Amino acid sequence: MRTLTWVDTPAALKQAISESKGAERVALDAEMDSYFVYKTKLCLVQMSVEDRDYLIDPLSLSDLTPLNDLTENPDIIKVFHAGENDVPYFRSRDVKFNNIFDTHIAAKFLELSTKSLGGLVELYFDVALPKDQSRADWRVRPLPEEQVEYARQDTQYLCPLAEKLWDELKEADAAKEARQTFAGLEELDLRVKEFDPDGWARIKGSKELSPSHRAVLKELFACRERLAEKEDLALFRIAHNGALLGLARKRFQTVEQLKGWAKSPALKKNAGVLLEAMEKGRQTGPIPFPSPRGRHGKDWSKEDEKVFEVLRKWRNEESEKRGVEPSRIFSNRQLKNVARERPKDSKSLAKVDGLEPWKLEEYGAEVVRLVSAVN
Repeated sequence: MRTLTWVDTPAALKQAISESKGAERVALDAEMDSYFVYKTKLCLVQMSVEDRDYLIDPLSLSDLTPLNDLTENPDIIKVFHAGENDVPYFRSRDVKFNNIFDTHIAAKFLELSTKSLGGLVELYFDVALPKDQSRADWRVRPLPEEQVEYARQDTQYLCPLAEKLWDELKEADAAKEARQTFAGLEELDLRVKEFDPDGWARIKGSKELSPSHRAVLKELFACRERLAEKEDLALFRIAHNGALLGLARKRFQTVEQLKGWAKSPALKKNAGVLLEAMEKGRQTGPIPFPSPRGRHGKDWSKEDEKVFEVLRKWRNEESEKRGVEPSRIFSNRQLKNVARERPKDSKSLAKVDGLEPWKLEEYGAEVVRLVSAVN
């Protein structure tokens, strides 16, 4: 019989940690509020240890660092599924990690037919996890019962799943590679949200706008960002992309006209500010469509592309030879980083961002040779 404990006081957190210190594995997950707000925050931490489930409330607890007694303990395996999505939010609250196992990464190494948590739980335990709370509001207190059940089931199966996957990784002779990839999760920090003033050009339908309407869309796009940040709302809760595109084509002169057209309360509320942005765009006049940055980024050169293609060809041949997915050798992102840096020796290759130690050991010499041959 599993027990459930709601943890929203320092004393309760201390007790949960005390009860968990002797465990071999601790399963962790997190829920955020990105569907609702501009500045995403940690709203719930799920922790399962043996036959106990804990729901930890970061909204009530100003200090989560006591968790470090568990998360930094090298003798306890911390089990995540797709930890790259959760670890940065823990680290934003000064929770650090040592000895992570990630079931999503393990499933990728094993090339399983499914990599999702629901798929893996169904595959190994013949249990269907609830799927109807993915866009729930995790800021609500008390949490509705259906959200409580959804949350606790996210971690209940992680430890036994990790045990099974670990055995399979050892059988597949992939344990060392997987462990070093897991270690890469430990230092992931939260990315700072950066506004791209040319992001409007990625809105579907923006290419069909006239040069004059593009200028209006650009101002509306920037206006939405400012409003979302000011009101701490998700961008689409201010105006979805389709609404911005529609507004860019309008010739509204008054707030009443815009309010009469608008369907959402947020558009009506901000009608005056949006109208000012539209007018500013019209005064700017026609603007060109931004030059494409290229699929590898704005700093990508023809020489980089040449190196990348050589490395990609080698990587694909190596994956066929070994009978594994190409990403097991090097991901495209890793190859791009190598192509940009063009390391001349193993020491400079080791400084390239995102390369696991086992890959350097296994393939480093050949990668350096290929890069040197191109140059």
